[in-house]
Amino acid sequence: MYTEREILSEREAMQLNPVTLAFVGDAVYSLYVRERLTLEVGGKSADLQRVAAKGFSAQGQSEFL
Repeated sequence: MYTEREILSEREAMQLNPVTLAFVGDAVYSLYVRERLTLEVGGKSADLQRVAAKGFSAQGQSEFL
């Protein structure tokens, strides 16, 4: 695992598995959706979770695009 101070070389970055990168990208997008919902909609966490799950599902991302 890399710490905050370690930076991947270009070669190391190119060797990362694309599926692993997609996994990290999904986490970033999930956080973005949750932040937007929290700031713009508010409400109960169960309701926010339900809406967020629709937003970052494969179908939800497809509809967004």
